[in-house]
Amino acid sequence: MKYTLLLFSLLALLFSACKTPQGSRNLKLKNRSAEYVQQQLIENQFNARRVNAKAKIKFDDGDRSMTVFSNIRMVRDSVIWLNAKAFGLEAGRVLIRPDSIFVLNRLQKEYMAKDIFWLQDEFGLPVDFTGLQAMLFGNPVFFHRDLAVDKDSTSYILNGENEKYKATYRADGLTFKLVEMLITQPRDERSGLLQLSDYQDVGNEQSFSFYRKIEMNSPETGKAEVRIDFTEVETDKDFSIPFNISNRYTKVN
Repeated sequence: MKYTLLLFSLLALLFSACKTPQGSRNLKLKNRSAEYVQQQLIENQFNARRVNAKAKIKFDDGDRSMTVFSNIRMVRDSVIWLNAKAFGLEAGRVLIRPDSIFVLNRLQKEYMAKDIFWLQDEFGLPVDFTGLQAMLFGNPVFFHRDLAVDKDSTSYILNGENEKYKATYRADGLTFKLVEMLITQPRDERSGLLQLSDYQDVGNEQSFSFYRKIEMNSPETGKAEVRIDFTEVETDKDFSIPFNISNRYTKVN
């Protein structure tokens, strides 16, 4: 497994055919204001303090495809930790803090240390730690204050744009949960699509999207698709954050 492929598959988690929620077909939706729909999306956000999850991740960029299994641990506003396992071996770990990111490649005995803004430069992610955290939780990241609202037979649709980004958010017409978020940068020809479904109760009046489909496209990375099936999600339980860099590892850029 190449180091770049490992890194890309791990970072793909941080964006996260969508199944249409049952009971939301051909609805006669009421007219709602953009402010109302946005507020409902905010109130329905996943908001646990601590998260410990397991997921199966399928990655395909047209030339390569792979499946990895990942453990994901998160302390809200503090740290994001995840690993990747393939063929029964742990291939790598990622540790993200509000100001920095560390990537450990256990197969090639290498590690990388960058500030958090490296993600914006390398992958075109227009977010900081808070935005990454929101996307991992499956919450909307709002780039605009002024949004227009539309609707179809199943969903409310919010649209907004500024000089750099265009964003579209689709909320289920019955539950007002986020089912799709599309962010594009027309000038840089970059786009990221996140589709969410299979919301399940995980306790403490919290529901979590167990299925994600992510499509990314940019001149730098080309087209890539990631499908994430969460198999287990625990909230607000204690866990460790294992991340040590041995002096046997080589630092890379």
